[in-house]
Amino acid sequence: MPVRITGRHLEVTPDIREYLERKLPRIEKYSDRSQSMEFVLTKDRYQHKVDLHLKDGPISVKAGTQDPVLLRAIDSLIDKVERLLKSKWAKLRGDTKRKGPPRRSATPIAELAEIVASAKPGKKKSKSAAKPSKRREAPEEVGKLGVLVFHPEPTETEKMSVEEAAEALFFRDENFLCFSEKPSGRLLVIYRRKDGNFGLIEPR
Repeated sequence: MPVRITGRHLEVTPDIREYLERKLPRIEKYSDRSQSMEFVLTKDRYQHKVDLHLKDGPISVKAGTQDPVLLRAIDSLIDKVERLLKSKWAKLRGDTKRKGPPRRSATPIAELAEIVASAKPGKKKSKSAAKPSKRREAPEEVGKLGVLVFHPEPTETEKMSVEEAAEALFFRDENFLCFSEKPSGRLLVIYRRKDGNFGLIEPR
C-alpha cells in the first residue's frame, strides 16, 4: 500500500514515522484495496494538526484532528478513520443496523421490469404518460401470494460509467439503479447483491 507522510512547519523524524507506521494495521484491516494513503502533519503555533486522505476502492475518506501533543493527535485520527472505514464497509456489505421502518430487501420484479422497459432508449412517451396523473393507481395483489405490486413512477436514466454507477448506488438508499452506460449507451441496471457486492443486468 503506498503511504505518503508529509510535514508542514515540522520535521517528520524517524521516531514520528515509526510511531505512525505502527498504527497503520488498524486502518489496513479495513482497506485491503487501498490505492493511496497520505498523511499531512502540520504545526500551527501551539497545535499539531494531522490530516489523512485515503482512497480505497469505491471509498474515499478525508479526516483530520488536532491536539497540542502530536502523538495524541495521531491516535485521535487513527480512531476516527477506523470508525469511518468500519461504518462505510459495513454499509457496503449491507450489515448496518438501521433504525425505523426496514428497507425492502429486494425490489419487486414486476416493478423493476416496468421501470427498465419505460427507460429503454427510443421508446416514445405518449402525451398522457408525459403528464403525471393526479390519481395514483392502487397496488395490485398478485395471485394467491398475498404480495402487492406497486405501479412504477416515471424515471430518467443518467449517462455514466459502471464505476460511477457503483459509487452512486453505494451512497444511496435504493437497491438498484438504472443507467445508460457511456460511451456505448447500453441500458444497464446495477443492483445490490445479498453478499454486499453489486451485480449488473442488461435488458434485452
